[in-house]
Amino acid sequence: MHKNVGEAIEACRRLEELAAHSLAEVVVCAPPFTSLSALNALGLTKIKLGAQNMHFADQGGIYRGNIRADADRCGLPICNYRTFGKAGAFGEDDGMINKKSSMHLN
Repeated sequence: MHKNVGEAIEACRRLEELAAHSLAEVVVCAPPFTSLSALNALGLTKIKLGAQNMHFADQGGIYRGNIRADADRCGLPICNYRTFGKAGAFGEDDGMINKKSSMHLN
């Protein structure tokens, strides 16, 4: 999702409406990190929020655009480990994805 905070709120409210009339049990949305606090405050029931991408380090903001590996402790149990843009730009391979998933799940 490439939206500012207001656009992300509008999009998630619309997704929540659509999800309420679907057979889906859960819809996952991975908004920009800057929108997470505002979206958490909406009290969404059908939409589960997740991180767009994460780094395998468990502390600090290692690379811009990546969330910390302990994001689940911040209420984000869902994470997209690989994005096509970063796979090419940063040379992410299966080994790096394994590090990310191992840190996130432990």
